[in-house]
Amino acid sequence: MTDPGDAQADRHRMRGHATRGISAQAELLGVLAATGIGDDQADSLLAAVEAGAIAGTYSWVAEG
Repeated sequence: MTDPGDAQADRHRMRGHATRGISAQAELLGVLAATGIGDDQADSLLAAVEAGAIAGTYSWVAEG
């Protein structure tokens, strides 16, 4: 059985990751916009980076 304190710490940690991820997305989109890259292309680039990160995580878990 999981300690409720552990579950709460996990939720807090995940919220921190999510907050940093959203901040990084906003910063990256701002940088791309400043270089003249349009919204659609910036969204596509960000989606590709996210997909690669997810695929890498699945690979790491499968190998572990």
